[in-house]
Amino acid sequence: MVFPLRSIEYKYMYSQIKAVLYSNYKVLLHCRPTINSRYALWFSQKLLHTKYPDNYQIKNHTLHHSLLPKQGVNLLSTSKWNVTINLCQSFHQTPSYYEKKEKQIPKILYLQNPLTWLTNKLDFGLLKRTWDPQFNESEFRRGTKQAISTITKFVSQNMFINLKGLLSKSALTTLQHDVETKWSDEQRRLIALEPEDIQLALPVKVHFEQIVAQRYCDVDMAFIATRWMEHSGANAVIFVEIISRFHRNYTEGQFPDWTVTLFVVNRFDITPR
Repeated sequence: MVFPLRSIEYKYMYSQIKAVLYSNYKVLLHCRPTINSRYALWFSQKLLHTKYPDNYQIKNHTLHHSLLPKQGVNLLSTSKWNVTINLCQSFHQTPSYYEKKEKQIPKILYLQNPLTWLTNKLDFGLLKRTWDPQFNESEFRRGTKQAISTITKFVSQNMFINLKGLLSKSALTTLQHDVETKWSDEQRRLIALEPEDIQLALPVKVHFEQIVAQRYCDVDMAFIATRWMEHSGANAVIFVEIISRFHRNYTEGQFPDWTVTLFVVNRFDITPR
């Protein structure tokens, strides 16, 4: 049941709400002790159950709110004492022209050939059953993303010497030659990727090779990455497609490490948005 409020109580409520909406400071709201407990209960319930939009546009400012109960009583209590609810409502103001709309990276939809997908699943299952019981495809993909990220960061800084051990000698020589002869300086500087920039890490083909007691496995992977950047004074999306091969020697007594034996940037585009 809602009880009518007297005009003086309306004015008090309005002044309190107005003070909160236009204040830069935390304001503590109290129901006046002189107001009948029924009115205070209605006033408190309305505040507690009122839902505000996330942003208020007031002139050139955007007002963000958080309404949190700091101290309260049982709203269903029938005590003869006046009900008092304390609410702490905090606001901060930010000029709208300083606010930046969150940039959303375009999502990439890729449909792999079902036969290729099934073949790779069977090959990974064979690898796990025969040579590597600890193999986990999800962990392998995560590790390959980290490796690609590391390679691109060192390439962007022209620090090829730090790639020894991660890339095979022939792969490192080929990559350095490609960067120096085929890549633009802009591409080299902007190639750096974080693991989260890589949207897709797709197995393309799994190779097995066994020569007497020597066992080798190669996994061809395709990586598609996108990220935001500022280019020529405007926002742009970088699109990168990388083909890489990961090699591991499963011969007994060898280190359990994967080495990159191929690293090719198939596509590098900068698209203004």
